[in-house]
Order: sequence, then structure tokens, then C-alpha cells
Amino acid sequence: MMKRFYFRLIKVLEYRKNLETRAQKHLAAAKSDYRQKTQLIRQMKEKRQALAHERRKREKERVDAFFHQAHYSFMRGLDHRMSDAQKDLDEISRRIRKRRADLKAASKERETLEILNAKQHSEYTKAAEKQEQKESDELALITKGYQRL
Repeated sequence: MMKRFYFRLIKVLEYRKNLETRAQKHLAAAKSDYRQKTQLIRQMKEKRQALAHERRKREKERVDAFFHQAHYSFMRGLDHRMSDAQKDLDEISRRIRKRRADLKAASKERETLEILNAKQHSEYTKAAEKQEQKESDELALITKGYQRL
């Protein structure tokens, strides 16, 4: 009887699985950042549209220089914040692409070890079956030898 199968690289496989899990978490965090930043940009665009509508409404009524100046300053600040947020969004997009590549590499390394594990287990199973068949044949020969006597 053969001893139990043991994959010598099991610790490495577990480490690779941990790396893959960590890469999945990093990707999920980057995607969450992307959604939050997209939502922030959308809110700023909605606010800008609402302010532009308010300005058009006020211009029909009367022209107020103070309102016009305050509105212009606020819109410039909002445009600047939107521009910064868009730059952040572009950076987050780059980070997501990197995290995806990292996850793909980690998955590939884990899969490689799992394939090796399956291959070695298959070879072990074949060797064990061959050994059992050999022992069974020997037992049959011995039993047949005793029957002749």
C-alpha cells in the first residue's frame, strides 16, 4: 500500500491563492473609488446645469452685477473642481487597469500550480492503481500456488 498523496508545493499554492484574493480586493477597491468619483463628477455637472438654469432665469428678470460676478466665480471654481476630479478619474482608470493585470497574473500563477497539483495527483493515482494491481496479481499467484499443492 502506498502512502497518502502530498503535494509538496501546497504552501506555495496557498500563498498564490492569498495573492489572488488580495489582488481581487485591490481591484474591487479601485472600482469603488471609480464609482464614487464618477458619482461626484455627475453631481457637479448637475449642479452646474442647475446654476446655469438659475442664471438664465435671473437674466430674464434683471441684471444684478453682484450676482453675475458671484455666479461667474462659483462656476469657475466648480469647473476647476470638475477638471481635478476628471484627472483623478483618469488616474483611477489607470490604477484599475494595473489591478486587473495584477489579478490576471496572480490567477495565472495560481492556476499553474493547481494544474501541477492535479497532474501530480493523477500520476500518483495511476502509480497507486498499478501498485494495487501488482499486489493483487501476486496474491492471486500465491493463492493459485497454494491450491496446486
